Amino acid sequence: MTYDVSVDSDGTVVISLAGELDIESVPVLQAGLAPTMAGRPRRVVVDASVLEFADSSAIALLVQWAHLVRQLELHDPASVLQGHILRMGLADRIAIGVVPNTSTPEPA
Repeated sequence: MTYDVSVDSDGTVVISLAGELDIESVPVLQAGLAPTMAGRPRRVVVDASVLEFADSSAIALLVQWAHLVRQLELHDPASVLQGHILRMGLADRIAIGVVPNTSTPEPA
């Protein structure tokens, strides 16, 4: 698992995940993001568009983050992960969305 963290101009924390987020990698991610999450950002966006696998420990981490921040969004999760979140009734705390296209359209 690899991850990248950035902060947008409005203070939104954006976490981009790649690879497998499982019982072995969750503690690494949790430790790496501890200082960021301790600041209790208002909004956290997790880009899961290239996340290949997430187990129950990954979902538990998302739930933990959802309790720390006002707004947690999971963008482009795999259908399996999205299905688990919906079936577990977590969609009211973990918003599921699509990463917006930030490229500038060509003029007509």
